[in-house]
Amino acid sequence: ELMSKASLETRLRGLKPEERLMGLNPEERLIGLKPEEQLIGLKPEDRLMGLNPEQLEEMEAYIKQQKQPKNFRKV
Repeated sequence: ELMSKASLETRLRGLKPEERLMGLNPEERLIGLKPEEQLIGLKPEDRLMGLNPEQLEEMEAYIKQQKQPKNFRKV
């Protein structure tokens, strides 16, 4: 190994986040993030973008279920 771990950390410390992520594809940028962390900063319409009609219906049914009082929910 040409670089020690310390020197790599030192080099990364000086980089902006966008510089650290340069060259990674979108999937690689999301590795290690929880689903809720992946959605931070997105508007509701952005969160649903790209879903097909069947997925949207599934989402709508889930939201309706979550709005029901707990003692009336189907389990």
